[in-house]
Amino acid sequence: MEFIHFRVKAGPESIIQVNLSQPAYVRLMDELNYQKYKMKKRYSFTGGYASTPKVDLRPHIRNEWHVVVDLEGMSGNVRASVDILRG
Repeated sequence: MEFIHFRVKAGPESIIQVNLSQPAYVRLMDELNYQKYKMKKRYSFTGGYASTPKVDLRPHIRNEWHVVVDLEGMSGNVRASVDILRG
């Protein structure tokens, strides 16, 4: 399983902006769900398929978050970056 991973600290006052080179799946997860994702178990996340080059995610609580970008079987080679904006 190939994916791009970012670890960020953010809360409800923050916007996590994910910049993509092509459409991809973008997921925001806490630590427990990130571990489940890596083990290919059932997990919860915010986000989903992104067809636009910028995706804004807003965490519901202040925490350390995991942003994961992957193609989930689609062809291509996605590049991604993350910016933390104050909302």
